[in-house]
Amino acid sequence: PWTLQPANMTVTHDDQLFLGLNTFTTTVTGPNGPLDNAMVCITNSDQTIYAVGYTDASGYVELVFDEPVQTPGDAVLTVSAHNHLPYQADIAVIPQDGPYVIKEEFTINDQAGGNDDGLMDYGESIMLSLAMKNVGISQATNVTVALSTISPYITFTDNTGDFGTIDPDEVLWVNDAFAFDVDPEIPDGQFVIIDVEATGDDDAIWNSSFTIQGHAPLLELGEITVNDPSGNGNGKLDPGETANLIVTLENNGSSDAFEVLGELTTTDPFVTISTGQISYGDINGTSTATGTFSVNAASGTPAGHMVEFIMDISADLGLTGSGMFDLVVGQIPVLLLDLDPNNSSASAMEASLQNMDIACEMMTSFPDDLNLYSSVFVFLGIYSSNHVLSSAEGTTLAAYLNNGGNLYMEGGDTWYYDNATSVHSMFNINATSDGSSDVGTLIGQTGSFAEGMNFNYSGENNYIDHIEAVNPAYNLFENQTPSYGACVAYDAGDYKTIGASFEFGGLDDGTSPSTKEELMLAYVDFFGMNPGMQALFAASETGICTSDAIEFSDMSTGSITEWSWTFEGGYPETSTEQNPMVVYFNEGAFDVTLEITDGTETTSLTLEEYIIVSAEPEQPGMPTGETMICTNPPYLADTEYEIT
Repeated sequence: PWTLQPANMTVTHDDQLFLGLNTFTTTVTGPNGPLDNAMVCITNSDQTIYAVGYTDASGYVELVFDEPVQTPGDAVLTVSAHNHLPYQADIAVIPQDGPYVIKEEFTINDQAGGNDDGLMDYGESIMLSLAMKNVGISQATNVTVALSTISPYITFTDNTGDFGTIDPDEVLWVNDAFAFDVDPEIPDGQFVIIDVEATGDDDAIWNSSFTIQGHAPLLELGEITVNDPSGNGNGKLDPGETANLIVTLENNGSSDAFEVLGELTTTDPFVTISTGQISYGDINGTSTATGTFSVNAASGTPAGHMVEFIMDISADLGLTGSGMFDLVVGQIPVLLLDLDPNNSSASAMEASLQNMDIACEMMTSFPDDLNLYSSVFVFLGIYSSNHVLSSAEGTTLAAYLNNGGNLYMEGGDTWYYDNATSVHSMFNINATSDGSSDVGTLIGQTGSFAEGMNFNYSGENNYIDHIEAVNPAYNLFENQTPSYGACVAYDAGDYKTIGASFEFGGLDDGTSPSTKEELMLAYVDFFGMNPGMQALFAASETGICTSDAIEFSDMSTGSITEWSWTFEGGYPETSTEQNPMVVYFNEGAFDVTLEITDGTETTSLTLEEYIIVSAEPEQPGMPTGETMICTNPPYLADTEYEIT
């Protein structure tokens, strides 16, 4: 075997490119003579192409620029040809005559007005040293340099400098010649363009520019964890428990943030934050810091209740930010464990749960602790896009059931064809056949909680296992033709299971009660998680002054038809509006009660001493002992008040 080695080529060209010209000639030859069709390209230092051409049979090409070159400095000539080593050379771009002064280099001095790292950081006062180079062919005299920018993020406090005389090809530095302030709100990574105008004798003006990159912090919420050593130690905030909420702040910027404060708030009536504001200290760029807040969930907090927290962040130099996160009190109601490669059912269940205001999490692999969830829904898929439950995974699910969990599992092959694991026997299911593509209409069975539900099935349909309930489990659904069991429910006393061989996502919605959402409601009701009607509300403020107004927001769940409010010490004292406005005129701590009904059932919630009313601060110059008429809406116009 042999290989052809690329040959060298000889390139003939000028070593300089004069400003204002728009042509450049090159000749290319190889070991055997002139090279035809060699590509010749000239670019500037940042890879912008000036011109491209190809040599003729004599190896000659004249490159023609779209516009004459106007910027002095350096250009790059690149030549390439088939089976020849490429050629590259730097070419000086210079004036044809006289001096020409441009920016060469710069350095930043932020020792006195910043953190002395040589970078342009937010809020700094900076001294700038600048080097100017005369790229012309004669001496430049009485050179003065002025800097300017259109960027809103820096402000020059000294933008001029004297450079005197600069000889041809000389680089002259003037240290700390310029000064500017950096806006504290400059975005991290923002490039600021500085325009340089140099002037000399004979009214000569030479323009150039450079850029400086800005650096700033970027404060964002990070990981949220719960530490409850004084509670049950399960890493969750449970009803009646006080826990430490550990909130991580991330500085994803390239500058340090100083004296960072975090303030945690919530309007949720069931949760109290004991330590609302804490100091995170200084957080270096690309680093994190943690803060610990003490929070308490009232003993009457509904299981699975989701609480919204707001985190306001502030730091020196006016830095601010905020973030929001949710936390479920007690066990998270539902885990959707989507092991199905086609993801056929999990998203459909998630949509149903969201419509029912039931909190859920979706994962595609097993979490560290299943016991954080009241129920687990496992999706294994249909052959050939399916997941085969491993022995270790089956053992994990069995342990979860033995701890009192609720488990739903669907899969076309998991009941008959795949190897059984320790969890399969806990469903009380007898698999009778590997089945085929025979799912058609699924009939809810009489006496089960699926009675009256009928679904057409249009999902994945391949080797659907035939299953039957083993007493005291019972069939929920049977396929109509051919007739066989397809879904089984089992209440073992200590745990509950539902096993299906079809996919929830393949069910077609019909008329009520044959909709996926109603079936999902039946599933969670069987698992003891149906929230039904739950009275819940929040006030726009809970601590006010006398004569202040508060808006109450209904946050209840269920098909509510009527609301009945009672406001101790408020005006009005009662209301049937869903979201009423109430005024408090007297000092004190007052209860609020909301009773709701769906026309059949009624439930209520009372929050004791929920509204705290303090005296309004005295206004100087107000008359006393007189009766005045309030004629200022919106609340109680034309009402008499005694000013004391």
